[in-house]
Amino acid sequence: MRNPVPRPFTDDRPLHKDAVLQNSLPLIAALEQIARCKYFTGISEHAPRTPIHCIKYAGSQVPISVNLAACHTCGEYKPS
Repeated sequence: MRNPVPRPFTDDRPLHKDAVLQNSLPLIAALEQIARCKYFTGISEHAPRTPIHCIKYAGSQVPISVNLAACHTCGEYKPS
């Protein structure tokens, strides 16, 4: 007798696009604000914990990866 192949846990409820969009809006708004920063150089999709490239903390023109908390702490993205 063969063991059944385990299936990943799935929720039977349908996934609503509105719910996904509503949950991601704060993140999208934060990234739009941070993109205005003069030290911001880009976003990496391969680094989920530190996706933002910043040259302020690097001390040179070679950016380092930081997280959203570092950007909010710095505050350079805020309009003057």
